[in-house]
Amino acid sequence: MVAATLLGCGGASSTAEVPDEIPTIVMKQDFTTKAELEKLAAAPTAAVDEASTKVVVVEAWSLEGKAAGSDEDEVPPEQAVWRSAVVKAAGGDKKAAFDPALHCVAEQLGRFRLEHEGWPEPRLRHFAMSHCGATYATVGYEAVAVTISPDAKDVEAFAAMDDLMGEKLQEMMKREDDGLPSRRGVWFHREGEHAVFSVVNAREVLRLDTEQDGRKVRFHGKVQADAADVVGWVTRGDNDVAPCEVRLALPEVDVRCELADDDEQAWIDINVRTKGSLIWQRGSSLAVHADGRKAIKMTPLAAVEGQGDADPAALLIAEANRLRAKKKAPALEEATTQSATQVKLAPNVTAAAINGDEELTQRILLGGMAGWDVPGPLSDAHALVAFSLGRTDAASWVAEILERPSGRITLLDPTMTRVAVGLSQNDPIQGLSGFITTYAPFTKRDPRPIADYAQKKLDQARASRGLPATRRRPLQALAMALSRIEGGADPTEAFREAADSAQYEMKRSVTAGYLVVSHPSQIVFPEPLVEKPTVAIDIRVVQHDFPDTNWGTYIVFFFFADDPNAPRTATLPPSPRHL
Repeated sequence: MVAATLLGCGGASSTAEVPDEIPTIVMKQDFTTKAELEKLAAAPTAAVDEASTKVVVVEAWSLEGKAAGSDEDEVPPEQAVWRSAVVKAAGGDKKAAFDPALHCVAEQLGRFRLEHEGWPEPRLRHFAMSHCGATYATVGYEAVAVTISPDAKDVEAFAAMDDLMGEKLQEMMKREDDGLPSRRGVWFHREGEHAVFSVVNAREVLRLDTEQDGRKVRFHGKVQADAADVVGWVTRGDNDVAPCEVRLALPEVDVRCELADDDEQAWIDINVRTKGSLIWQRGSSLAVHADGRKAIKMTPLAAVEGQGDADPAALLIAEANRLRAKKKAPALEEATTQSATQVKLAPNVTAAAINGDEELTQRILLGGMAGWDVPGPLSDAHALVAFSLGRTDAASWVAEILERPSGRITLLDPTMTRVAVGLSQNDPIQGLSGFITTYAPFTKRDPRPIADYAQKKLDQARASRGLPATRRRPLQALAMALSRIEGGADPTEAFREAADSAQYEMKRSVTAGYLVVSHPSQIVFPEPLVEKPTVAIDIRVVQHDFPDTNWGTYIVFFFFADDPNAPRTATLPPSPRHL
């Protein structure tokens, strides 16, 4: 968990008052409170879009068809009339952007609908998206199927479907209109007396192009959301996950992943954290094959020990611990009281996740990550909402969670020692859903190496931008502030006084701020500070226990000034800046 605040103070040549609007240094503001969680648990569960739950589970499916793997830029000519229906529903060409990869996805879903009179479960859907080269997190979809004489012309089928499909398309687009760009794909097909028109819609959190050279896969493009950070993960074997190399010059993003030597096929997740958010959202999720996307195939789920009639939550913990033992990671111990809390929240967070209600999803996830009923103090947490549409057997649910990067990060991270599982069966979907969290304990560390580590991270970030390393300038004002906090003083007041006097001690313009972190790895400096041309700095760290939180924390104080040995440079504005 990390919180950050930055403020600028005026030049030393005149009195500069530290503004009264310095926010109180608190940790608990980032978490959903226990009282609010109880209200959320008691609230009625939102209705889930009916089309999202009408799935048919199959164990095998062939990814084929005319549009499969197509690299055409336009809608195939025979599909043009159906494209016009989407343009009409979207309100014009500019709002109806198409993606050839999504025409391929629309064909896969339409073929499945014709054969099985339902939709494929999410896992098969992602295999189809991967085969088609659709680099999205997920897709929305609608379809109309009718029975019509084999002798009827396509225009008669269009007339039979147009009004009903227009209503469905407008509902789908309204449902998914959250300010992000969208791309679409269409497919119409007739087989005997049956006809189907399917449309898919994808939100563009990321707009990515893909290049592959054997086991090396590169994704490059732009983040469409107001992003603060991007990460990528690729699965390794049956019990591991590895980070991808990420190069950021936001909004430009370049993610490079590599399959393990023994892996023919793997899963990749690329996640985005937007500014002001503490939760990662999935921007892209797909399978990759060493021989390229056209070789991707739907593989069976991995076997899970102890299938039978085992309790799904108990089976998940047991299987996670079996895989953790192979990595020589400590076993997860269930926080049973926390699990009971999350059982009450599971239906609501599942519905929020399926319906795309990111605000409610984040509030519930942050409440779970707070670990109010977990023995503390804590330093880190993972949270996951996992649902299996159409499947009610525990083994499939467990195998599907542990197949993907997000599930492995949550359950196999060796730093985690506690787990909570809130399980829901057939509510709000037909199948299993779970609200899963894991927790790492807080370890008190010597604060001095943390300060050195913070400066090292800062200098590495500056070096990547061609800027010189910072110069440490110990400040008496900051040393006195830390001494006061260790003696029981309020951190906000101590920081306020230190910020007011540091500029006189440095004899330069000063920018002061702090980070509240639970682990040194969470230290990230605000971009304006990283890019200051030349600076002298002081960084100090103090361990502090905040009331009303179950997390251990460090406060990282930093004071930046223009280097006295360098020419004067422009300073940040004197008004408070909150990050």
